[in-house]
Amino acid sequence: MPDTAAQLSNTASNTCVVWVETMRNLASRSGMRELALRSLLHGAALGNDGAAAAAAMLAAETELSR
Repeated sequence: MPDTAAQLSNTASNTCVVWVETMRNLASRSGMRELALRSLLHGAALGNDGAAAAAAMLAAETELSR
């Protein structure tokens, strides 16, 4: 699972970055909003510019859709 792998990987590792990108791509293509949110949060933890803001926006949209 990319999500688990991202949590366990060394944050400086390129492998971790690839796992987070893979998770985000899969989630966005398949409409899995919660998984997309998790991938953005992992991206923010890795220092990805804009990921935290995008996660906050997606979290708000996800709550509104329930």
